[in-house]
Amino acid sequence: MEKKEYPMNNPSVIIPETHVKGRGMKIVSSKPTITRKELEAVLDCLINDDLVAGESVKTFESSLAKMIGLKYAVATSSLTAAYHLVFKSLEISGSDEIIMPSFFSQAPLSAL
Repeated sequence: MEKKEYPMNNPSVIIPETHVKGRGMKIVSSKPTITRKELEAVLDCLINDDLVAGESVKTFESSLAKMIGLKYAVATSSLTAAYHLVFKSLEISGSDEIIMPSFFSQAPLSAL
């Protein structure tokens, strides 16, 4: 398999932006830093079918739980899935009133 070069420091590739209609400005919501080691770890998971419930996920969950001082941690496939678990654990349903800030992700609403 041929190694592909990733544009590690190319902001146009790794900075998600929200374009504000009619104002000609961009709001940069985050600027992630992704190292070659991290990219190779992701590629390794994809190649070895280890992405969903494999050993890498178990290792990540136990390392995260230990790092934050909890007995367990659960990795999810998306922010929506994570919010779904949070809402279920707090017994929040679609009929409950939830107050959200004006600039937020769509994920919490999708999880209800």
